[in-house]
Amino acid sequence: MSTPTNNFRSGNSGARPSGAGQQQARQGGNGAAGNSYHFHYSRAKTNVRGNGQATGAGQGAGIGRGQTSGGGGQQGGRTYSPLADADFFTNADVRNYCERGRAILAQASFDLAMAYEVLSAVLKEVPDPDGRPFGSQARARRVARNLKKAADDAKDCAAHIARTYAAFQREYDPELSRVARPRQAPRRNFNFND
Repeated sequence: MSTPTNNFRSGNSGARPSGAGQQQARQGGNGAAGNSYHFHYSRAKTNVRGNGQATGAGQGAGIGRGQTSGGGGQQGGRTYSPLADADFFTNADVRNYCERGRAILAQASFDLAMAYEVLSAVLKEVPDPDGRPFGSQARARRVARNLKKAADDAKDCAAHIARTYAAFQREYDPELSRVARPRQAPRRNFNFND
């Protein structure tokens, strides 16, 4: 099976344009009158075994973060969650779940913030069609601001998950301290007056 690829370059009549190239092709432009922006995508090559089971060629073919390699992201009809199951039987289960959730969302917040910066920087370089000063920066900001909001929200989620365990400790301290520290036999106080 061949790797599907969309390429748009000026003068390449065999390829179908994608992204911004579609608009340029509809307007009849051949890229000679200005900057030509082209986008490429390719899917991982997939081989099919004799038993009908697909295998990916290349590193991580068809497998993204948060997906399992067995069934296209599903195990036994259930989707994979990076947080695992929410089984809260002990205080350690609550702590581990909250720590795992905080770590995952903190990383997601960082990744989204980086994506915001990169997307904003890339889109700023596309010139404004009307030639307005700072028009390209304004357009880039309008597009990328949703990623910034997502990064801020993921950061807030991480903080709320951390607060969940703190609230658990605060509310259930009597039960936790009773279990954590075994009862000691009452000690007789030393009295100097006797």
